[in-house]
Parts: sequence; structure tokens; C-alpha cells
Amino acid sequence: RSFIPGLLSGIVGILMTGDKAETTVENLFVAGSSASSTGSSGSKAMVWGLIVGDHMRSLTPEINSPVFDGEQLKHIEAERQRVLSPLGSKGIVDPLELEDYVRNINMNYINIRKTEAKLKRAIALFKIAREKAVPSLTADNPHNLVHALEVQDIIDLSEIHARASLMRTESRMIPGHYRVDYPEQDDDNWANKILTAQYVNGETAYKVEETV
Repeated sequence: RSFIPGLLSGIVGILMTGDKAETTVENLFVAGSSASSTGSSGSKAMVWGLIVGDHMRSLTPEINSPVFDGEQLKHIEAERQRVLSPLGSKGIVDPLELEDYVRNINMNYINIRKTEAKLKRAIALFKIAREKAVPSLTADNPHNLVHALEVQDIIDLSEIHARASLMRTESRMIPGHYRVDYPEQDDDNWANKILTAQYVNGETAYKVEETV
């Protein structure tokens, strides 16, 4: 069974047929903007996602609910506390102000014309933001809590971008990746991918995967 986003809504012949987001293709479901011709695709994706999830669960009664052990429950509780910590916090950091700060780091130190010095400076500033600002994020309602969580993701993704760009000592698909200090494409050493987000002891690992 598959669950497709709005990108496929324009494919001829796939139409929503029921109140459980079914389509004319058996076991294929839609959500978000695919489920309606009006806006707000993000909120609709969440609502329809829950509808589809509940419906699919009823179609697969033979699948047992997962049983979590003590260590998994600890991780779940830690994540719950992390997610909810800005709500009602006495911190002083506004999520939107921090987001603006992080975007300025991206603009001033990463952007299109990358250099080793600027990329290293960006990584250092992201570290400061994560260690000093994130613990002081505050949100007075669920809407602002979403902003507080989103800016943490922006910091993580921005750092991944900076570190991968620092590793890739070449220029490729300009202006997508242009290193002023390494302006030439280097297929001998860099015709490959950089894999990220493989967590090792709580840190993000970076691994170069050779292209076959």
C-alpha cells in the first residue's frame, strides 16, 4: 500500500474516490493538496495522513502493534521532553529571530561563493547557536512551538550543508556548489556522494560513497 503527496495529483487517471483518501488505483492513497483543489496543503497532509493511517491499520488487522522495551521508552520520553521544552519556557530566544540569524549565516558564509574559511566560520556559528541559543528557545503556544522545532532542523540542515561543502574540495554543478578556492570539477576524486546523518554517539557522521 502506498501513500502519495500532492506531486502526483496531476497524473491523469488517478482520482480520489472515497472519504478514506482512496484512489482509483487499489491500495493507493492521496493526501495534502491532492485531496482537495484548495490551499493549505500542509495541514491537509497531516489530517489526511491520520485518516489514511487509521484506515490502513483497519485493513491490516493481522499486524501486531509494536512493543517497546525500556531503552526505547527512554528515547521516546527524552524526545518528548525535547520537543515540548520550549513550550512555557522562561527562555528569551524567539524562534523567528533565531531563524533569521541562522539564515544570515547561510547568506554571509555559505551562499554560492564558498571558501574554506567562510565554511569553517559558519560551522562554528552553528555550534554556538545550537549550544547557546537553542536551550533558551521559548514558545507561548503550539504555533510558536512549531517554529521553535523548525529552527532547530534548519540549524542541523545548514550545518550538514556547510560540512559537506567543506569536504568536497572541488566545484560541481555551478552555481549549486562553487568553491572559490577549488574552482575546477575533480572527477578523479569527487565523482561520488557524501552520505550524512548517520548518527554515531549522538553526532552526525559524514561518509564518502564511491559512485559505481
